[in-house]
Amino acid sequence: MEQNGHLEWKVNYAPGTVKAVGYKNGKKVLTETQKTTGKPENIKLSLDKENVLKGNVFVVTVEVTDKNNLHAATANDEITFSVKGGKILGVGNGDPTSLEKDQFHDTISLVQITNFQEQKLEKAILPNELPNYQENDWKTAFKDRDYKNQAASYIYKGEFDLKTNASSNNVSFFYKKIGTEVLVFVNGNKVRPSAEDSQKYILDSSILKEGKNTIHIAATPLQKIKEWDVMNTDPGIIQIITPSEPWKRKLFNGYAQIIIQKDENAVEVILSASAKGLRAGILKN
Repeated sequence: MEQNGHLEWKVNYAPGTVKAVGYKNGKKVLTETQKTTGKPENIKLSLDKENVLKGNVFVVTVEVTDKNNLHAATANDEITFSVKGGKILGVGNGDPTSLEKDQFHDTISLVQITNFQEQKLEKAILPNELPNYQENDWKTAFKDRDYKNQAASYIYKGEFDLKTNASSNNVSFFYKKIGTEVLVFVNGNKVRPSAEDSQKYILDSSILKEGKNTIHIAATPLQKIKEWDVMNTDPGIIQIITPSEPWKRKLFNGYAQIIIQKDENAVEVILSASAKGLRAGILKN
């Protein structure tokens, strides 16, 4: 064979083994064997030690094999991934025509509080339970407020709409200060600020509903220090975090790759890969 050339020939297909032996000057110098593979059965995960990236970032090769652990080159299954002790940075498969996503991220949306109204309260002690208020006594919040003659406290009412109320969503109310002391009620249920952030209120799906929700805020009023001080009249905003769909990627020629970043304090990373009809693969590093 000429240098940089190739050999080819046609044979009738039959399951089995093809073995090629290379000779140079009459001496055997290399051997290559290809065996017919069976149907795809196993997901195999292996650490790509030649592509270790910076710090705790590494590449994992995803492969599908048959029952004899032979690479199934025709496999194009969609593989779903999950990881503990780290996070996935990206997935790929080398297919130049693929339109699949390389990354999967949570979706964050914000919902405004509308129709914000107020009523005066006679006492500075805020109610631990939400009483029934006369609907006719509500007026637009902060409109024509006389800051020199404020009530002892106020009860505010607003609304926010949720398109869905999925239990998997993380819904929070981020309060903007409109009072010195404050209590928050959502759909009549008292909610408490989170331990990490006194202005963040985590709203459980059990107290929420699809469509219109009502929020009440009881607060003792802020006082102007200077005549020209501009007072905040925005009660805050509702944040909805919708978790991303699971990380996944179709195989190309029986392969895919995934990039993992190990958590700073993690002892090990456990990567799991699964697909319908295939035995799941697990890699610990």
